Amino acid sequence: MMPTTRLVPTPERRCRDVCTSRCRHHGHVRPWGGDEQDPKPRLTNEEAVKQARAEADRDWNEGRPCVPLCKTLDSTEMLDRETGLPIYGLGCVVDGELLGREEGYNARIKEHIAAHGPPASSFKKYERELFDLKAYFEERARTEEPIRLEEDGPEVRSPDESYGIRLAARTGTNGRGEPTRYSVYLGIANK
Repeated sequence: MMPTTRLVPTPERRCRDVCTSRCRHHGHVRPWGGDEQDPKPRLTNEEAVKQARAEADRDWNEGRPCVPLCKTLDSTEMLDRETGLPIYGLGCVVDGELLGREEGYNARIKEHIAAHGPPASSFKKYERELFDLKAYFEERARTEEPIRLEEDGPEVRSPDESYGIRLAARTGTNGRGEPTRYSVYLGIANK
């Protein structure tokens, strides 16, 4: 008798496949444990906490700490507001190992931040701009004249002259394939 082959991925594998496509912060895929082809024992919660704390030390020393969370992230969740560090999802199928990894890693990173302050890779210093852009703009507009971009107008340069931005019109189509008079886009040029 021929062994049957499972053609449909289990929910855990399907989630893992989706989640790993978003978890590229470290340039490699985190270990997710075994599956049917490569059985690997899962870690206990305590073992996962210990391993994750060691990974957090390594990532801190290499200048690439992050915030792992046991959830599937949507496209707007990129930064942790508390630390200013990139978020990556451990997946939505949660067990003791993944909870331990999240707990151990994040606790250790918070210890490093408490002892040394935010790492250079943290976006914490840009919290106002990133999480409350409207209030940031309104505050600056009270003391500075806003720079108005005009369609097909001159390029506006950054204060240090490193970057320029220009508002340009172009013809195109909408989502239904119908022609539009124009759509507006911003082009950023580095000089």
